[in-house]
Amino acid sequence: VGVPIYVGMGYCFKEFIEAISEIDYPNYDILLVDNSKTQTFFNELKNLEKTKRIKVLYDPTKEEKNYNRVCSSKQIIINYAKENNYDYILFMDADTIPSPQVFERVAETAREDVIGSCTAYSPTPKLLPHLVVWFTNFVRWSGIVKGMSTLIFCHRSLVHKKNIWFDETCNLGEIYDFIRRARIYGGAKFVYLRVNPGYEIASDRFEHWGYIKGSVFWIHWTVKCYFLGLPTGDLERLYWERKYQ
Repeated sequence: VGVPIYVGMGYCFKEFIEAISEIDYPNYDILLVDNSKTQTFFNELKNLEKTKRIKVLYDPTKEEKNYNRVCSSKQIIINYAKENNYDYILFMDADTIPSPQVFERVAETAREDVIGSCTAYSPTPKLLPHLVVWFTNFVRWSGIVKGMSTLIFCHRSLVHKKNIWFDETCNLGEIYDFIRRARIYGGAKFVYLRVNPGYEIASDRFEHWGYIKGSVFWIHWTVKCYFLGLPTGDLERLYWERKYQ
């Protein structure tokens, strides 16, 4: 279970660690990759290694934008999984809490050349968070956008044999970009799991982001990745360079 993290996730981190460490699944490890600009938070995280399941690494990336820093950390997760010969990789954000059923379903589903995501739910009774989560679930389930998720999984074959990776220069939608690479260059099949419950999006996320900012982000991302059909990352740069050459 690979989790990019930085000091700004402190609002939900304790809840995340407590929940994921208590999941009753027999064979999984947790890798935290801190991409904070200083190592202060990383030094605090190192105390978590007293728990056998948790490993903490520092990402010294020089990228400035958060999206780019996340991509860099996810690539470190891939490299660690390859070096340590893991069968499955489950990428998560630190403000998501998976149910035990997710681990079981991923292990059943993530066969060779398979990449996927699953349902999310909001723990808060407030209307707006439920609408945002319903929207993200809908666009994934319907196939409008594959990968609008804070939780994705893949089989080792995609990173070992097909060498699929995260583009550190991707400026929006790194998950979409990764899944696109897996499907186009790795011949991967995308699978969407309707797990009930799937994973919880921490209620603090909506207060932390702000409802308007979060909604604008998702709408912008959906339009960019699907309705306009624009590529992302290195292909995006090539697209615009050719368009305005």
